[in-house]
Amino acid sequence: MPRSQYLRVVPLLITLVTGAAATARAQGPPPPEMHATGLTGGVFRLAGNLGRDFSAQATYPFRLARDQPLRFTLGATALLGLVAADNATRDAIASPEFIRDHGLLGPARQLSSAAGPTTMVPLALAAGAIGLFGPPRERETGGMLVEALITSSAWTGVLKYACGRERPRETTEISADWTGPGALFTTEPVDGRGLRSFPSGHTSGAWAMATVLAHQYPSHGIVPVIAYGAAAAMGYSRMAVGAHWLSDVVAGGLIGYGCARQVISAHEGGSPAPADDTGWHLYLGSDGDVRGGGLVYQF
Repeated sequence: MPRSQYLRVVPLLITLVTGAAATARAQGPPPPEMHATGLTGGVFRLAGNLGRDFSAQATYPFRLARDQPLRFTLGATALLGLVAADNATRDAIASPEFIRDHGLLGPARQLSSAAGPTTMVPLALAAGAIGLFGPPRERETGGMLVEALITSSAWTGVLKYACGRERPRETTEISADWTGPGALFTTEPVDGRGLRSFPSGHTSGAWAMATVLAHQYPSHGIVPVIAYGAAAAMGYSRMAVGAHWLSDVVAGGLIGYGCARQVISAHEGGSPAPADDTGWHLYLGSDGDVRGGGLVYQF
């Protein structure tokens, strides 16, 4: 490799940036950004985007609590209120008797199964393929869909394990138990498959997809209506089959919508820079035949 190419890769390797370098950063150019090309470059770019997405999403609740404490408090209080009212809302709009009397069980089962892993995984792979090989607009949409689905699924899975909440169809008590990770906070024998109620993964995935599609194709007014309508129907179907409470569905929808909005903002270059960028930063990219990556610590 020519010496000039070595010089372009070296800054991307693991580097410790001192306080003096942090000052120089304000005066000089930022770390080099490389443009991915081809299949390998596309995968490399996706990995870098996911690292950025997870970082931004993980810090968002803390930034919201710091910058907008009233909004954060109201949102948390509203979600806790939904949890407290879960039994009442289920009896009113999604009890087995209500579902049976209104003939909703069959359609709910069909819609609920439509967003299972056997459907969502191939759909995500198809979106990823479009993101790598399709026309520019579809490439952008495919990339957004993959990022939104992966990140929303990851956060949903983490919360499911951390909360360990019983599903409506699994509990015989007045309210569902929250057993914590690995059913740590219960002494009763439980089926781990029934402790995945909060939040709803089907709903988070549906809202992540709906948000990206509605944003990418707003001129076709029917697209946002169908996308958001289908996402809302998916959430209700999960209540109808006894898989989730209303608070699970609302939390899943917020996760999917929030992850998708962050991905959209990042793709449009509108992600707000954190007030304090101290810490580790991941750089991944490629430029022609040169590919590199690394970590930079800024303080």
